[in-house]
Amino acid sequence: MIAMAGVAAAQKKQEAGARWEPARHEKDDWLDKASVKHRLLFDTTTADGLGDALSFTSNFYRANQTDYGIESRDLAVVIVVRHRSAPFGYNDAMWGKYGATLAARSKVEDPKTKQAPAGNFFNATGYGDLLTNRGTTLEAVAKLGAQFGVCTLSTRAIA
Repeated sequence: MIAMAGVAAAQKKQEAGARWEPARHEKDDWLDKASVKHRLLFDTTTADGLGDALSFTSNFYRANQTDYGIESRDLAVVIVVRHRSAPFGYNDAMWGKYGATLAARSKVEDPKTKQAPAGNFFNATGYGDLLTNRGTTLEAVAKLGAQFGVCTLSTRAIA
């Protein structure tokens, strides 16, 4: 009987008009912009996934501008880099010093040299169709307003 009460309680319908609201934390305040009309989050775990997210982010900004007349400042895009994509949240200085380690962690090689990247190739030009981002860089989407979250657990594991 106790188990049934638990199931019944779990299946109880919400009161009319009640909405689920996520827990809010002070460190998440940067996500709240009063003018934001559309929000999008990409959670990436691989280099290819990050490349796709960069390309799709560019498309998201462009489609909102052309189809809805919504400026980039009125959109919120967050790209999370974790697991094997986390090293691409680091700058060229980190890649220059620890490129072999970061490449091994990410399971990538520079598509031009077939070696460990000496820099963050998602922030470099000249890769065109060699990467899934199709030339859209981290810097380009950051200028549009995209924000990035780099996984602390992955960063600690790399360190």
